Amino acid sequence: MIEACAIVLAGGLGTRLRAVLGETPKVLAPIRGRPFLAYVLHNLRAQGIRRVLLSTGFQAERVQEALRECVPGGLEVQSIREPEPLGTGGAVAYVFEQVPELERAFVLNGDTFFTGSLRKLWQAHRNRPGAQATIALVRLQEANRYGTVRFDPETGRVEAFLEKAPASGEAVWINAGLYVLERTLLRQMPSHRPCSLERELFPRWIGQGVYAVPFPEAAFLDIGVPEDYSRAEAFLARYAHDI
Repeated sequence: MIEACAIVLAGGLGTRLRAVLGETPKVLAPIRGRPFLAYVLHNLRAQGIRRVLLSTGFQAERVQEALRECVPGGLEVQSIREPEPLGTGGAVAYVFEQVPELERAFVLNGDTFFTGSLRKLWQAHRNRPGAQATIALVRLQEANRYGTVRFDPETGRVEAFLEKAPASGEAVWINAGLYVLERTLLRQMPSHRPCSLERELFPRWIGQGVYAVPFPEAAFLDIGVPEDYSRAEAFLARYAHDI
């Protein structure tokens, strides 16, 4: 068990999947007869998480209703609905504001599945004095859909977030959508204003305790576009064993 809470971001509009899902929220995309969110929550429970704060927004009522079939035994899930669309950064800030006892937490995107060890990420963060944010990285081939992360392999310090580049044929390190964040970052997050963790806040925080942990053997799935959603059934059949 990990003595930590996980914030799952589940409020996105999923505009790029509208042609496939219609008005269904991304996190409820059906895969093998279950909502995608069920696989995310079961993976957290299997890795030792006992409490989840679910940040909801778009179609929050449907997401809340679906929790009845998504939540595994032994996992406590509390839904926190953002008052307006706040982006990933704004949503995280809002959850921390609503849960004043929360000092630090895992944060992850509800439309991604990552097999990297939460314990490894947590220990790396806690063992680095002054760490404010620690980002899990996964290595992908032909990752032209994503920006890449440059970091010092010795210290783990993040040096740059690079924009998406044309496919080069070389494997690159990308943000896996899983972090450990400290409450002390709240003072650097806009209050009740939409902002992006990935595009706005992380680049601003470089040099202020932002670290990376590479997971060279981990598998990663992002269902945000139809091509990758079509891969989800085979991917989860291979990696999601406890559901």
